[in-house]
Amino acid sequence: MRLHTAVHEAFCARRVANVCDRAGLTGPGPDAGAADVAVVRQALIDAGDPPAVVRLAGARDPAPDGTVVYGVRLAGDVCAVAYVQYTVGVRPRDLVGLLPGGVCLAG
Repeated sequence: MRLHTAVHEAFCARRVANVCDRAGLTGPGPDAGAADVAVVRQALIDAGDPPAVVRLAGARDPAPDGTVVYGVRLAGDVCAVAYVQYTVGVRPRDLVGLLPGGVCLAG
């Protein structure tokens, strides 16, 4: 999916080394922070996607702690939800429907 590719490229390749390349790395890598949320948000904007919920994952999210989770409303009532993690990159979830209140991911 185009939006996941845009996020992966922006998040993983923005430093001298590809932070999503597992070669020589062990463990999950560092936790994401506010700067990572900003990178993901800007990548979605640059890809031309509508406003999205982008934030650090919490305990009730479909993403591991220490990752950036995002939800983008696609056509109709369909949402793309994914998370981005160091040493892994983008991990899309299944396409889902809107939550009560008409959002893809709780803010």
